[in-house]
Amino acid sequence: MFIYPKLVTFSPCKAVTPPGISQRRQLYRGQVTSFRRPSTPRILEEERASSSEMEEVFPERAFYRLKPFPSSGCAALLLLVLWRGLPESDAAPMVEGTNLALGGKANQSSTFEAAGVASKAIDGSLESNYLLGQCSHTDSNYEPWWAVDLLDMYPVSFVAITNRGDDVSERINGAEIEVWGAWFSLRSRCAHITTMAAGETRFFPCGGIKGRFVAVIIPGRTEYLTLCEVQVFTLPLPGFNVALHGIASQASTLDSIGVASKAIDGNLESNYLQGHCSSTSYSYQPWWAVDLLDTYPVSFVAITNRGADVSERINGAEIQIWDTWFSIRSRCDLITSLGAGETRFFPCGGTEGRYVAVIIHGWSEYLSLCEVQVFTLHLPVQRQALRLVFTSAEGNALETPETRELILRKFRVQIETQLSVNTFNLSWGVYQTQQQDLRKKEETRTQSCLGV
Repeated sequence: MFIYPKLVTFSPCKAVTPPGISQRRQLYRGQVTSFRRPSTPRILEEERASSSEMEEVFPERAFYRLKPFPSSGCAALLLLVLWRGLPESDAAPMVEGTNLALGGKANQSSTFEAAGVASKAIDGSLESNYLLGQCSHTDSNYEPWWAVDLLDMYPVSFVAITNRGDDVSERINGAEIEVWGAWFSLRSRCAHITTMAAGETRFFPCGGIKGRFVAVIIPGRTEYLTLCEVQVFTLPLPGFNVALHGIASQASTLDSIGVASKAIDGNLESNYLQGHCSSTSYSYQPWWAVDLLDTYPVSFVAITNRGADVSERINGAEIQIWDTWFSIRSRCDLITSLGAGETRFFPCGGTEGRYVAVIIHGWSEYLSLCEVQVFTLHLPVQRQALRLVFTSAEGNALETPETRELILRKFRVQIETQLSVNTFNLSWGVYQTQQQDLRKKEETRTQSCLGV
């Protein structure tokens, strides 16, 4: 619930607020689903923030501006109240994809004992103690396998594996996850499990490979294969794409249709000429980055490559996560190659950072990205903003540092005491009436004509 604070009035500055304003926003899944218009629309009107900076930080959000009563000679300044960290009940719940394995049929190369049947890996439990009957278990076989029949063809976005937790967790090391179009044929590799901790659940991206069967196989050696849970997800993906509300930038911009923000507009279309992608100019070590506006543990990054032509330009690019701008860098993954228009998921293992970047190292190239999605399993910070305009009857009184500090101090106290909110920022901006804006443009035009 988003509620206007009760405004404090004092001299010489008065918040222009009509009595009895009732304005609510109902938040569900992070979006505005309904609102009641204020009872005095002549004073309070809905409009986009005029500041370009505000539009970048809060895309697709409406702001409310308190218009000052007509007053000659009154200075007008703008106060921005920024809420951060809505309580969990007001924020979007985790968007879960469909776990297709729950309705499937499991099989394996052999069964160690009755407690380790193949179906134990698709029972919906993430418990990892085999001795308590919570996992599947093969005999010691050469190249042991486990597979689930999804009963239909699906695009597999990723597979989550829960490793055994009570003992011998290293047995799964070196296993491969495959998606089959038919039983033991039309096989595509989804991921390679290099190592997993005891009891760990890890997500492996499969990039939308279509198939009916998902299998886990240990190639090239004799081993036991134990799986405590296998989850097979198709779209929608779990977690939050925190890039959608970030701020994108890049080393350079090829032309007006290739701006950096095209890569975080939520559109997976891959035709650059139709304005769906970002693109840098031809430069040495080009880069693109998104500021997530907060630090998140990044589970994986999805990259959509340019389609139609020159799709090979992205080959060799590196995905990085930065704590601060261009420093404290951690490598998420290397893009060895991507097909034209392909979307592929790259695991980042929960690496924490505020910035996610794509960089081509060591040579000159164009860098074009049609979409970059940054997923975290943690609840993202929700932000709302309220813009208030104050007027003064005493000329430029609002421009004095003492008065402005007094206003901020009083507002801070009222918000904390009346709303029990302590995660917010207050800052001053500049507000101009339409007449002031026209007068300033006229002065600029006159000076230009005079050669000033």
